[in-house]
Amino acid sequence: MPILAHTGHWAVSLIYFSPVVVVTGGIAVTAWRDRRRERREEDDSERAA
Repeated sequence: MPILAHTGHWAVSLIYFSPVVVVTGGIAVTAWRDRRRERREEDDSERAA
């Protein structure tokens, strides 16, 4: 049963690591949206000029 015990340790580690993944993903999505918004605003200002 050492394989199951090892799998159990990994499962517990993943449970503790999942909030880090969620927060990092949220920050990445927010940064991506901000860059898209800035590009759109630049395009709009160039079209208006």
